[in-house]
Amino acid sequence: NATGTAAEFKVVRDALVKSGTPEQVKNLTEGVRAELAPDQRKRFDDLVGPGGEGQRGEKPDPNRVQTKQPEKPKPKIEWNEQPEPRDFRPRKIFRTDGPVKVRASTPTMGPDGVWYGIKWHPLDKDGKRAKVVEKVGNKGREIPAVPIPQKPDEKEFTPPWNNPHGWDVELWIPPQQGSHGNSGGHDLDVFLPKAKQQLKSR
Repeated sequence: NATGTAAEFKVVRDALVKSGTPEQVKNLTEGVRAELAPDQRKRFDDLVGPGGEGQRGEKPDPNRVQTKQPEKPKPKIEWNEQPEPRDFRPRKIFRTDGPVKVRASTPTMGPDGVWYGIKWHPLDKDGKRAKVVEKVGNKGREIPAVPIPQKPDEKEFTPPWNNPHGWDVELWIPPQQGSHGNSGGHDLDVFLPKAKQQLKSR
């Protein structure tokens, strides 16, 4: 039910509070709130309590002048139905020239939080990684996900900039403290836009 679902997500969040950074807790909390139905979201906020990362807290002021223009909705991307073949290495590399969708999945019964890394390596005209970018320290970034068996966690990513030569997209699951006592592990699948294929190595 809604209460149980909110409570389970709070257990995942509490585990991250003990082992993660405030920024990680904030990102995970906001990601969970976005996935919950309105009644479950309210229950989750009540469980987290005042001051919990991701809660809004303040009411909108009707007299406040709104200067920020509303963002234009992003065009919806249609994705291939089948994920790209896995290479079963600790770090998975996919070569493409556009956006990707990453699906984190788990057989664990109940929410099983995980962090995974994504890094975009720009390619040069010869299909090799651009050395200048690699030298300055391309660390990538870590992304929170809370998949359950019936609902994998899916997120879409776009390249940092438009590179006509394409990208190596690197994915990995770093060592981390488990958020579920009976975790069945996690896996990552990558999807390309409809009718797209990976770039061939030159």
